[in-house]
Amino acid sequence: MNTSVRIRVAVPHHATVTPRGARRPREMLFAAELAADIRVVAPQDIQPAVRVENARTAQGPHRRLDYYGYDDDLWLPLSARGYADLCLTPERAMVSLAGGTAHLGGHPNPFLSVGCRPVEAAAFADAVAIENALLRSIAADDRETCLARASRLAADLLFTEDGMVFRRSTGPFHCMRVDGPVAVARHFDPPESHEAHVLFAPERLAEAIEFGIRRNPDWARTARHAASGMEILHHGFAKDRDALNVARAVASQKLGCVFGLAMIGLDEDGRDAGRHAVDAIARLHGIGADDLPKKYYDREIRPPGVSVPSESEIVEAVETIRSFDRSFARSRVVGDDVEHAPATRRWAEFELPRIETGPPDLDPVLPTLVAQGAAA
Repeated sequence: MNTSVRIRVAVPHHATVTPRGARRPREMLFAAELAADIRVVAPQDIQPAVRVENARTAQGPHRRLDYYGYDDDLWLPLSARGYADLCLTPERAMVSLAGGTAHLGGHPNPFLSVGCRPVEAAAFADAVAIENALLRSIAADDRETCLARASRLAADLLFTEDGMVFRRSTGPFHCMRVDGPVAVARHFDPPESHEAHVLFAPERLAEAIEFGIRRNPDWARTARHAASGMEILHHGFAKDRDALNVARAVASQKLGCVFGLAMIGLDEDGRDAGRHAVDAIARLHGIGADDLPKKYYDREIRPPGVSVPSESEIVEAVETIRSFDRSFARSRVVGDDVEHAPATRRWAEFELPRIETGPPDLDPVLPTLVAQGAAA
């Protein structure tokens, strides 16, 4: 029977405050504390579910990467800092989380990034609780938002009875390329907007191949190499988050800047539609509209632990964005044509139909594609 252990997590947050003795408000960094219950599971309850050979990751190549299955999702063990082959222990993890250190084992401490601006551990070390600060007034405070994200993030951690720490993973993806399908490994961060439209969940190899061939029919000759390097050892654990990932690609955060320019000079109805579209972009990314990048080339804001919209909310948000683009933005701003972008085609052809009618049965299609590739 699984149990749990209560831990303390140091969580940074910002507030706009006026200190005692000061006249003007300023933004300051503060520390909050979260009490979280981490599940403790038996080692036999969490076993390899998906295996990727010769994995390609942002951290470099891996000869083999095993994703573990538990609670209908995929998890990865956290390594000790400086020792990739040694596992982080729950005891060391609890010390790091309570102290707000820069690393959680061999990985960055994700709780330092739950705000819309990541916090340096050195700066956080000097932060105090807002209740203990000498303040005249508090004008704004994101503590509740940061604590809510930290609570969801804590639910992505597991301890095992034999002394390992696991974190929920976004899992690997299939991607069709000119040389055939390949496995793209991810650890904990979701795909970025510029790449999400070419990535497919582990159970969607056939669709990844079809999507690639639709983009370039010449790729059919390599479709016979259907072994992408990914092996599903146990079905049911590779959760499919493709709809949200592709929706975020349709509505990349920089699109908020484009829509902001498109709203200049519009009448009240147009500006209202634009505000709804910008709000929809922010909701898809789990942040507020005021937190979207202010400049087109600014980095995306990607805090962990954000709330995830439902399928119906995803569909509504994408339609709101596409509607404003068709009605107002496309004729006013050069570039970023949402309706004809590859991500929108992926959404319309592969994601929206699955939400409305259920996943397609493409298994019979795969042998046809392979045969066409061989004939070519």
